[in-house]
Amino acid sequence: MKQLYAADGIADAVDFAVHADIRPQGAGWHCPDEESTCPTTQWVLCAMDSQPIDVQISFLTCFDAAKDGTPAQEQTKTCAATAKLDFANITKCHDSQDIVGLLMKTEGEYIVKRYPQLVPVPHIEIDHVAADPEKRDYATLLKALCSKGIKAGACHKTTVVV
Repeated sequence: MKQLYAADGIADAVDFAVHADIRPQGAGWHCPDEESTCPTTQWVLCAMDSQPIDVQISFLTCFDAAKDGTPAQEQTKTCAATAKLDFANITKCHDSQDIVGLLMKTEGEYIVKRYPQLVPVPHIEIDHVAADPEKRDYATLLKALCSKGIKAGACHKTTVVV
């Protein structure tokens, strides 16, 4: 995603949005690959809260590249530094059940309304149409975006293979 976002003119021509896959489930929450309190998602929501999309993409690219098993707090601290976020503010958010609870509730309501059924993650859409999970590479997504008629330098560049 970072490569696509950084491609010439794409960030200016495309409206990117990032959402956490969190939804209410019984007395807890459903977040892929997490227990019902969604501890990792709590850190991510606090880090991304009110941040511009370029910062969110920087943070998530770092976060997704972390080794499996790295504690969420440690991952968040490392990726906050990469994205130039204030880890103390993220921690303050995370430690406040009122704040993180509201973020979870708000995001959960959005996800349930937008996607009533579970969707695979990461879930990428172009004009509200899901991208083929088998074809989400840079070249395929760039071609799909450019086919919409956007004005971006990346749409006019060709790659020559010798």
